[in-house]
Amino acid sequence: MSSFGVSIRGSSRQLILDQQNGVLHVVRRGTFSIDSGATGGRMFVGFSSAIQTQEKPHVFAQIRPFAGPSGAVLLAYDVRMEGGPGNWTGFSFAALGNVNGTTSWRYVASLSNPPASSARFGMRLRRQSDNQVLFDTGYPCMRYLFATRAWNVSNRREGATRYWAWDTAVAYSVRADAYVMLNTIVTPTDGIAGFDAVYVPALYVYQNRARFTMQITGENGSNPNYIQPVIYAMPTDEW
Repeated sequence: MSSFGVSIRGSSRQLILDQQNGVLHVVRRGTFSIDSGATGGRMFVGFSSAIQTQEKPHVFAQIRPFAGPSGAVLLAYDVRMEGGPGNWTGFSFAALGNVNGTTSWRYVASLSNPPASSARFGMRLRRQSDNQVLFDTGYPCMRYLFATRAWNVSNRREGATRYWAWDTAVAYSVRADAYVMLNTIVTPTDGIAGFDAVYVPALYVYQNRARFTMQITGENGSNPNYIQPVIYAMPTDEW
């Protein structure tokens, strides 16, 4: 942090905003539906219009479907942001359906340094060095609820195909209408600890909890640690 500028902290002294770190602003919203017959095929969700920033958007999905059978879960594998710097067109993932019927979900896409909003009044803060927007009241912001990288191995199987399942090691619950970040559900590009192959990690959300699984093949390599973060947040205009 530099010797001058603005810094905003919460009641627990957590950093909310300073001249280097903006808040996440909601710039796109939408919905997607997963058919009950989905068996892991790739699904593309397009933004209403491309996000024309160098910064990759952060996408959050609501953990409770707004339409579909009671008790439905969100199952998403290998999330990718589609497009590229200056032209982010949407996101895709491998989806598994719920046997009881089609489910529909809400999502938001957010940026820490968005274009200036069209609001005619309010407050806007920019970084002096590059004029990037750090805070703009013309957008809803994402309010963080809970985050952790503390995981315990809850299930494993040895053999030609090794299997691990991780659960959070922290007791917590969040609002039923909370959103969870999808960007962290990515496939490693360089494997894990020398294993022959790594299958994609999956997010399984049910009853306000997140569970991640990963299946690994091969007998070479040490037992992996899982440190991917799970991050929950809410748009301020839905609070």
